[in-house]
Amino acid sequence: MNKEKQQVFERVRVENEELREKIGKLKDFLESEKIKQIDKTQAYLLRMQYDTMTAYANILEKRLALYEEESKTTDFN
Repeated sequence: MNKEKQQVFERVRVENEELREKIGKLKDFLESEKIKQIDKTQAYLLRMQYDTMTAYANILEKRLALYEEESKTTDFN
């Protein structure tokens, strides 16, 4: 993998890691009693946000897998 692709891979990896951490915290909140203390519309929107963040993280993971596969099958040096 060339240097530019390595940098992109690293940025995507870090972004995915940070996003997964945020997803975990949001999931914990959604599963806690605290969710009952907020407005129903806000709770609904937070659930939508969770679903969207999860879908986004899944896309990032697919991109990472493609970068890894590409680096195994192609000589970028």
